[in-house]
Amino acid sequence: MLKYSYLRFCLNCAELRAWFPEAVFRGALGYTLIKKYCLQKNHEKNCRICPFNKHCINALFFHPEPAAESIIKTSTPPMPFSLFARNVSGQWFLFFILIGPAMEYSAELIDAICEMGREGVSRTKIKFSVLNIMDMHTGIELFNQNTSIIKKPACGEFNLSLLKGNSAADLQIITLSPWRIQIQSKLTRSWQFEDLVKKLLLRYSLLLSTYSGMNYEYSEFLEMAGQVILVNNNLRLVSRRRFSSTQQSIIDMDGMIGKMTFHGPVRDFEKLLEFGALFGIGKNTAFGCGRFEYRFSDK
Repeated sequence: MLKYSYLRFCLNCAELRAWFPEAVFRGALGYTLIKKYCLQKNHEKNCRICPFNKHCINALFFHPEPAAESIIKTSTPPMPFSLFARNVSGQWFLFFILIGPAMEYSAELIDAICEMGREGVSRTKIKFSVLNIMDMHTGIELFNQNTSIIKKPACGEFNLSLLKGNSAADLQIITLSPWRIQIQSKLTRSWQFEDLVKKLLLRYSLLLSTYSGMNYEYSEFLEMAGQVILVNNNLRLVSRRRFSSTQQSIIDMDGMIGKMTFHGPVRDFEKLLEFGALFGIGKNTAFGCGRFEYRFSDK
């Protein structure tokens, strides 16, 4: 099973007008965590050889180690967190999912985000305050600016399963942020349901092996995915860029947005879709990419 915490930060940040807010918050978070918790000089280049890296939030968050026993080999394991931001009627919300060992650093994360607000984010140093923090599992308030007491978030568990025996239905996928996913080494809008299932299973398997030390057998998912057909696809490529303070350069963050509709025994995959809607799909989920929502309809 995959263990995780799910936090929602309510921010007083009226001046922020970012078209890519996750890049603003993610960039400031990396800088602030290093500034507050790194014990070494030249830290950004030495996390892997630092003698404290087994007990450091920076090493875990930004330089995770590949799983030793994973059936999927990768030199770039997924980060143990994902984030996304939403502006609802002028109110900014920042959502964080902490996975596995990252849950133990929730207090440091909260402290760092409060510090980010005091110091300011983006190149224009926009300041903000954290009004409150909610545990999305329990609905309990973990932090309030009036009390400054930090509570530990609950631990949720995600178990993936195939729900067999459902009748055919329509499934609509609506992207909430660009998907940075390559098929045959390039970004493409030519998707089939099997491609979606494979990418979601890959992310689940990598997170599970890296942060739970477990492997997952998913061949049955792939067999069932072949029974689902593509009905409509209006994905399109959008260009996004961010400035990397580490590399001191502009980084391309192009991705696909839009909607897709599928038909078949799609409800069998509801748990997998629930996972993807929560944890994201593809690359750069730590920058808010790969978000989506899904809807079923019987016809």
